[in-house]
Amino acid sequence: MEGIHLKEITVDIPDQNIDENALKVALGSLYRDDVLIEPARVVSVLAAASLVQLGRSSSKCCVQWLERNLMFVQNRELLLELSLDLFKKVMSSPHLFVLQVEMDVYSLTKKYCFLKVNPSWHRDPKVLGKNVDSFYQKFETGEFLSSEKGRQFEPLFRALRFEYIINDHAACKQLQKDNIIPEDWLLPIFKQQWLRMLRVEQAKDSGPKEDSVPAEQFEIHSQRCGRMITKEGEYCWRWTGFNYGVDLLITYANKLLVIKRNNTTHPVSSSISMQSHRSIMIRIHVVSYDPQGGILYEEKSNIETYSLNKDEERVLIGLSRQVKYPFQIGVNVLAVTPFLLNESATEERDRQENVENS
Repeated sequence: MEGIHLKEITVDIPDQNIDENALKVALGSLYRDDVLIEPARVVSVLAAASLVQLGRSSSKCCVQWLERNLMFVQNRELLLELSLDLFKKVMSSPHLFVLQVEMDVYSLTKKYCFLKVNPSWHRDPKVLGKNVDSFYQKFETGEFLSSEKGRQFEPLFRALRFEYIINDHAACKQLQKDNIIPEDWLLPIFKQQWLRMLRVEQAKDSGPKEDSVPAEQFEIHSQRCGRMITKEGEYCWRWTGFNYGVDLLITYANKLLVIKRNNTTHPVSSSISMQSHRSIMIRIHVVSYDPQGGILYEEKSNIETYSLNKDEERVLIGLSRQVKYPFQIGVNVLAVTPFLLNESATEERDRQENVENS
């Protein structure tokens, strides 16, 4: 073959999703660090990257787009095109933009696995959720993930942050109804949550500290939350779920995102911590797009630690006048010290106290 120069190469393309433009984007990604992918073109580009075995291209072109958009797109064709490894990478990412809370990530994982097992399903998207629930509820608890068809999906569900799913009563009931997750997966998490609650209740933990929770631990243990702001206005919300007595309210008004530790100013149905100070760690990411999927505006904060008094407010991030609506808000927040770190710190403190008192 040495010395032979071909002007044309004929390629057999078995996937109808792949067209000339998709191949150009996939091959062009070899020579560029950033590639713009329009939302309607993601399936085609993924298919093209897979065809020519450009794993690097697939990752570089699509992972970031999927982290920011998959929860909001969720169409059948896109989900079927994603490999298990790519789906897991996106769903486990600390940079994933979720619709609201972690339960939404679980729900999307259910849909993805259902479509992979039933690729011929092609009905009205409005009935997808109902069909998905009916499919899983035919199995006994944990039976699907131990079945021949289901065991390949176990790593996907293992990657979910169940501590932020079982903190809500309605979510717990749905988990039980779905029969997907084996009880022996959840029992250690329930135990861990109970011990966390005792630490907070008995003033052993007033929240994570920057010097005791490194960034990599924050990425692993933080809660992933999201919100879409559709137009200019004033907004105030809280994310559902037990949060160890810290009622965090988020407001958006006048281009400012503000967090408040609510104790007395807003009604709340859950228990409230009366500790004078509670600390949290938080990171904010704001993105808006043009119709072609290009980024119009983006702001991202560092991981910040705030020690909040009762009813204290802090400005999380200010957006410029150039912000375009609608925009997505991605939040990572940690309100308690991760258990293993907490345990080590407490044991060390107890040892120090014993030395001083001896």
